[in-house]
Amino acid sequence: MPQPVPDKKASNLRLRLISAAILAPAVLAVLYIGFPFVELLVLAIAVGASWEWAGLCGQGRVGPAGRLTVAATALPVIAGALGHYDLVPWILLAGLVVTLVVAWRGAEGPAPWYGLAIFYISLACLGFIWLRRLPGDGRELIFWLILVI
Repeated sequence: MPQPVPDKKASNLRLRLISAAILAPAVLAVLYIGFPFVELLVLAIAVGASWEWAGLCGQGRVGPAGRLTVAATALPVIAGALGHYDLVPWILLAGLVVTLVVAWRGAEGPAPWYGLAIFYISLACLGFIWLRRLPGDGRELIFWLILVI
């Protein structure tokens, strides 16, 4: 009699639920505590998201343009986390130009998508940091946002 094949979707779901049960309390604690832990968490998320995006653009390979995308995404988040919001547009622009030039010259894939990652991920992360830092209601707004999502 043939053995039943394990349901791969069920094992993935189990693993995701276990991961969520372990990580959710830690993330909620970080969001409650605030600076500098929120900024470090958001930076880690920005780096991970931009690395994933660069891998998608490079068809599984993260080349020079992909690594520049990660750096150009992380640097504005670092500047914002340190309170230098006046530098953010310049860092974004410089990162965008350098990344696009490298992507077009190296023919690493769809160059405009690398640029989109820089703006999309950086600005979302900066907005999250800005919301968390709002005096008085920042923490409550973040928890409400997470609850809604």
